[in-house]
Amino acid sequence: LYSDRFNNWIPKNFKPTERSNLHKACVDSDYILFGDFHTLRQSQRALSRLLYQIANYYPSRGICLALECFQSHHQKYLDDYMQGTITEHQFLTTIDYDSVWGFPWPNYKRLLTTCSNLKIKVFCINSKHRDNSLKKRDDHAAKILEQIRKNYPSHSIFTLIGENHLADEHLPKSILSLNKDKTAPKTLRILTNIDAYYFALRDNQKTHGSEYLELDQSTFCIINTPPWIKWKSFTMWEEMQGIVDTIDYTDIDYDEIDDEGDLYTEITYDLDSSFINVANELLKFLSIPMTKSLGRKIENFRAVFLNDLEEFISSRQISFDHVTEREIFEKCEKDGVVYIPDKSLVIIAELNANHIAEAAGQHIFCIFNPQKTSFKEKEQIIYASLQHAFGLFTAKIFNPKRGFMILDNYENFLRLNKRKKLKGRAKEKRILSKAILQFTNLIEANGIDNFQFPGSLILTERVTFGGLGRAIGQIIGYNLFCHALEHSVTEFDNDLNLKSNATTPSEIRQLFSRLWDLNPTAHSLKKTS
Repeated sequence: LYSDRFNNWIPKNFKPTERSNLHKACVDSDYILFGDFHTLRQSQRALSRLLYQIANYYPSRGICLALECFQSHHQKYLDDYMQGTITEHQFLTTIDYDSVWGFPWPNYKRLLTTCSNLKIKVFCINSKHRDNSLKKRDDHAAKILEQIRKNYPSHSIFTLIGENHLADEHLPKSILSLNKDKTAPKTLRILTNIDAYYFALRDNQKTHGSEYLELDQSTFCIINTPPWIKWKSFTMWEEMQGIVDTIDYTDIDYDEIDDEGDLYTEITYDLDSSFINVANELLKFLSIPMTKSLGRKIENFRAVFLNDLEEFISSRQISFDHVTEREIFEKCEKDGVVYIPDKSLVIIAELNANHIAEAAGQHIFCIFNPQKTSFKEKEQIIYASLQHAFGLFTAKIFNPKRGFMILDNYENFLRLNKRKKLKGRAKEKRILSKAILQFTNLIEANGIDNFQFPGSLILTERVTFGGLGRAIGQIIGYNLFCHALEHSVTEFDNDLNLKSNATTPSEIRQLFSRLWDLNPTAHSLKKTS
């Protein structure tokens, strides 16, 4: 089978390399075959970033882009669209995009926008008939690429094509067959997010950002997404088939859509079931047995998107005072997710796997550590920080590349922005950075049992709409993640005892003290940064 030949071809050995080495290999090559996972936005975005980098670092090197997502006989329509002589709607309708290709259009639109910004010529390389064999499609693409190379001899020709086409016996063989009697083009292959490499890298302690691997002199791999997100993107795309026709793409301004949630709308995704699935998987990770009672508690929640919150409130399903309602909107717009413990209510700004995992983690924490007495404001900050910690820890367990702000980041931010006049989010970040350092110093000097929140920290929590509690939670959540990497599940569970049923202010302080002190170097937290 075609896919089997690809899986058998994937090099077994690799070594981490610098991004600059990949850049040099790109500009030294005639063809750069970039493996596309069609449903995963990060696949196309990795190529978009690479094009920007090559154009920036090697401005004298010409660049072309060939795309499998468009059939070659549609080249005129693509040219018209790129030149602005036809609209997006006219272009997609004319080429019958949904039927001929059908994978999420926003992925590829952003790539075309990149090419437009960089003045990169774009070509269509897919064959005309969808029922063509994959071998015929490889041969057809090779012929188009050869013509592009003839017309643009001094260019690096990037080609975005399904990853299975990159195997020796597939597109590369078709390219070589056209050059038997002449000098063969220099071909570079770039894979993305190969599962085996991702899991082999789990011990390298790098947990955020892209990683670059050299497989051999003419093959690289970019790792920028965990496997579960990659395959979830495919599952979600399959689920939305049949619903996609109800979405009018012409009314969507893709430039205004956030990077994390632009592929699937609320109507195409079962938020409740995904939330429960994440919660159940978390319990398995923590070796917490599922009981009927626990199962009922987990399923006892309500989830609503922020855009629907006003309608949700007005329907009298739940009520808040005006101050609380404003705080919820501010928090959710800033953080993406809000979990309200006493109502078991999940509010999500937009569809985002990180946010779902974060809310599920907070839900589990609050199930085991419910507030049974009224907490004063300073005690509420401590509880909120633990709630955030467990939510962010969960998000990082499911997506180890999830970025966190830790103490070093706050210190560096203050140092780099010393005496600068900051506005908006940057100004708020400086306020939080100072508060975090003050909080850390007071904890180290007095301990949590004797710690009293000064008025300045309480004010910071208010003006940042819960930002201080979340910032403290990030430090603890990251610390939890480091601890999980270094211990067996049993040791981890015994050390943390997260299901400790801390319900009173005193018990919450004890739990906070234990988690804050997990790492003896809590002041630096440098283990996996």
